[in-house]
Amino acid sequence: MTEIIKNARPRIYIAGPYSDPDPVKCDNNIKRASFVTAELIIAGWAPFCPHNNTAHFEHVHPDIPYEAYIGLDLAWAECAQCALFLLGHKKSDGSRIEKKYFRTAKIPIIYHNEPYCWSKLEKLRRKLCGEEV
Repeated sequence: MTEIIKNARPRIYIAGPYSDPDPVKCDNNIKRASFVTAELIIAGWAPFCPHNNTAHFEHVHPDIPYEAYIGLDLAWAECAQCALFLLGHKKSDGSRIEKKYFRTAKIPIIYHNEPYCWSKLEKLRRKLCGEEV
């Protein structure tokens, strides 16, 4: 059991645009977040991607209000050790709420479009895992 805990992956929250009046753009937002989720798994992280958690629920369950989705997202954000913000996050109401939460909680934020994003993520992952940095 100790070996499992020692090798646990750090938890990272993926934030970025989801909603868009154009269903194709909304679907592209979900696909982009999914692709980054896969990259993070390969890189040794345990990502949580809200885009995948409730993908297209707004069509299947139109009775669920927007505020409920934000509440679900923030419940998972509390577990995160880091947040990765995707391109377009500045235009997303949900991402602005998430960013405010992460800043208040003093949880590290990394931006996917910034230089050396992946090397910063690797350095942080190693630190969180207790590996030499």
